[in-house]
Amino acid sequence: MASRIDIDQSTVLERVVAQLRSALNLGERQVYETLDTNYLPRIPTGGAFFLAVSAADSTFPEGEQTPGNLTEDWGVFVTAYTRIKLDSTDRDEKTLRDASRGLLSIKRKILAALVGQDLTTEDGDTFLRQTLFARSCGRPEAKEMPNKVPIGVITLEFGVSFDWDVGLDFDADGEE
Repeated sequence: MASRIDIDQSTVLERVVAQLRSALNLGERQVYETLDTNYLPRIPTGGAFFLAVSAADSTFPEGEQTPGNLTEDWGVFVTAYTRIKLDSTDRDEKTLRDASRGLLSIKRKILAALVGQDLTTEDGDTFLRQTLFARSCGRPEAKEMPNKVPIGVITLEFGVSFDWDVGLDFDADGEE
């Protein structure tokens, strides 16, 4: 029977990525993890758009810490990228509003995929202290990839609150 469990941060990030892939019907090359929200891919992936997921800052509430367990109020950034060359010079209507590739449309899809979700492990156990929630969103931007191809970018931040399992169950190599 599934229950709410304590977990590690690595699994939380993996389940956010899995939720995005599943809800948006995207593959491993279209939703992946990066360290930096300012990351610009050298070679863009195929498809209408792609997403990079990275860790944001976090806090550890003082009253929620005991030996072997503590709460982390964390954030996860989801950066969406789109390459769209349908606009006239000095115009961005399609880059912003195209139904399948526009940054504002992609933003809506990401919000629908994550907001209010109670993520689960592969075994069906829940682990969030509250459902995923949107914290903030940056403005849409036009950037240039290293190969000089223009790309539209927008970054959203989501709140992820969970309880760590910080028990010291490691072998000699540091593996759990």
